[in-house]
Amino acid sequence: MVINYLKIVFSRLNEFILYGNRRQNDLHEYIFKTEIIKSENFNPIFFLSTGRTGTDFFTQLLSKSDKVQVFHSPSNLFCNAQSELIEQGKIAYEMYIKYGFKDERINKLTSQILMAAREDLLYKTYLHNKIYIETNNRITFLAPAIKCIFPNAKFIHLYRHPGEFIRSGIRRRYYSSNSIHETGRLVPLKMTKYFSDWSNFDEIQKIAWLWSETNNFIGNFLETLNSDDYFNFNFNHLTTTNIENLLKFLQIEDIDSELIEKTINKPTNTQKAGFFPEYKEWNQDDKNKVIDLCEELNLKYGYEL
Repeated sequence: MVINYLKIVFSRLNEFILYGNRRQNDLHEYIFKTEIIKSENFNPIFFLSTGRTGTDFFTQLLSKSDKVQVFHSPSNLFCNAQSELIEQGKIAYEMYIKYGFKDERINKLTSQILMAAREDLLYKTYLHNKIYIETNNRITFLAPAIKCIFPNAKFIHLYRHPGEFIRSGIRRRYYSSNSIHETGRLVPLKMTKYFSDWSNFDEIQKIAWLWSETNNFIGNFLETLNSDDYFNFNFNHLTTTNIENLLKFLQIEDIDSELIEKTINKPTNTQKAGFFPEYKEWNQDDKNKVIDLCEELNLKYGYEL
């Protein structure tokens, strides 16, 4: 009995640390799960990306608003280690590639994975009368399930020059470290393009494929939505005007241009470990690897390769 009481106390303490105010309503969780999440007034927002694209920047900026609660990493969550969704995201990717975004069985299963990790957080955010925003890139491959659970969810596609992403990935030892994050790293599935070539790919090629595959997945998913359900943001064009347009889409009005400019001029989550030259300094052979794997999608984004 004492243990249960302490669990409640610590849970409420964690809630106060996260939200910083009293609950604005006391709606029962059953009503939230069966009615509210399907309603027109419930509009959680999810950033979809490869990662290393400015998600931490937007976490810092959007957290300045009193209207929203932003989550970037499961380190924000109290005693909930499952929430990063590292391997779960990879499994969701594999299932959607095999069976498509509309498969009801896959969406039902993936929905349960998502809700097991996020339901309490979404529920409490609603009780505090705030908009739920998640910038964690691991949520990307659960996007079709998100839309099934929350029909009025909004999505931000955040992308960046492939060369910059590859450089960051190499410095973080993507595909070559023993980090727990490697358990969720994508690889080509059997019977798909590049599967037979994968064992001969070097780091540049593997991370280039990851950039292309992830952004293709996002783009294909967004094509299933109405145009007013998503917003594309090129992080290489990080300007006050472009951010203001994004905030207008999100209906966030309490972040002014001065605060935006201050945040732009204050770098966040800057890569410090590892060394690898900037893309403009690469030799042509290495650039050709990026062109071979990314050029088709890059025609849409317009980056110089």
